[in-house]
Amino acid sequence: MTTDRDAERALDDLLAGRLRTGVYQWRAPVPTAWAAVGEPDWRDRAAKAGWRTFTVDAGRVRDGNGFLKLCGEAFDLPEWYGENWDALQDCLTDLSWAPARHGYLVLWERWTGLAEDDQKAFRTALDVFAEAVEWWRDTGTPMVVLVLPTPGVEVAGIPRLAPRPAPSEPTDDAGPADDSGNGSGNGSGNGSGPDRRGDPGR
Repeated sequence: MTTDRDAERALDDLLAGRLRTGVYQWRAPVPTAWAAVGEPDWRDRAAKAGWRTFTVDAGRVRDGNGFLKLCGEAFDLPEWYGENWDALQDCLTDLSWAPARHGYLVLWERWTGLAEDDQKAFRTALDVFAEAVEWWRDTGTPMVVLVLPTPGVEVAGIPRLAPRPAPSEPTDDAGPADDSGNGSGNGSGNGSGPDRRGDPGR
């Protein structure tokens, strides 16, 4: 089980460049966990490290059109954004209107409604995010997309963001920054929909 402290360490490792960028599942610490010890929340940590943050809250989204409209608002996309997947891809590999010093951090939360009601749009969104992450990876401002799982529901095929392990500590999650075999998190192919742990239908 991922603890709040593990989640904090993983985020710090990511922002410091010790983990490979990608699309990851990340169980964010509850706000009270950070507040209790006087620690800044994830947005403050990212901003302090020079990363521009975006929050994609899809709680009211149930289809692709709704998601595309939401992205226009979440990323403050320019007027020429045409609210289609190609236009979203073009914008996410541009972001000239939203400069960052060290990188872009996208937090995607409350995505289960889209995954359940429009699986095709959900898979397409994951692919678009993965392609944007790949485009920015070798630049001075890499992009990371963190997908927040809900209790009992995860995205099959998307690795969990975990802190960099000690040399003798194995891991099946996000690998070190120089490990090209881990952490791609492309979200494409079969099994990218929600994985309901304990569901007898699986």
